[in-house]
Amino acid sequence: MTATVRTGRCLCGGVTVELTGEPFAVSLCHCVNCQKTSGSAFSVIALVPIGNVRFAGPVSIFNDVADSGIGFERCFCPGCGSPVESRSPQLAARGITIVKASLFDDTTWLQPNEQIYCQSAQRWMNGGVAGIRQWPEMAVRNI
Repeated sequence: MTATVRTGRCLCGGVTVELTGEPFAVSLCHCVNCQKTSGSAFSVIALVPIGNVRFAGPVSIFNDVADSGIGFERCFCPGCGSPVESRSPQLAARGITIVKASLFDDTTWLQPNEQIYCQSAQRWMNGGVAGIRQWPEMAVRNI
């Protein structure tokens, strides 16, 4: 059986991504910083095995600290500003990185199965999206 390969790119095409296999989780992140980087109420992210994802093209990095106090490198395309990846030493120690799901050319397969940092969700969202399990922080459970 052949593993699924998903490809994508940033808005200008300067950064590309290739994901082999399935993500550990697809999450809606309501943290304040994801709201700011996405320009929306939340960011759709895929938590993926580091060894299963490959990026090509230059990225700029902004060092950030999430609501939880976890440090992140927020990687984005220097040409168009599209967010592409969020790296964390804590997640990397578990073999995980975060890919911004909006990069994928075909997003029909995306089905968020959790939402995180729900305490930061916009009030008008009533704490998050109904029907998807909620976590107060980034709870990387036994992935």
